[in-house]
Amino acid sequence: MILEFDHPMCGKIKVPGNPIELSGYGGNAALPPPVKGQHTTEVLQELGYTEKEIADMADQKVITV
Repeated sequence: MILEFDHPMCGKIKVPGNPIELSGYGGNAALPPPVKGQHTTEVLQELGYTEKEIADMADQKVITV
């Protein structure tokens, strides 16, 4: 139930897996958890923010990218 990953910033980490097993469903994560700000740009772009708006927010330390 405990999964071990080689995290790019933290080294080896252990995270809890899914305790429920269903037939035909793998259920456990195949990738380590994201680092802080890893997907911020993509999410904000999907919400309609421009690259300049995102850069301005990062410069003002409103977001982490």
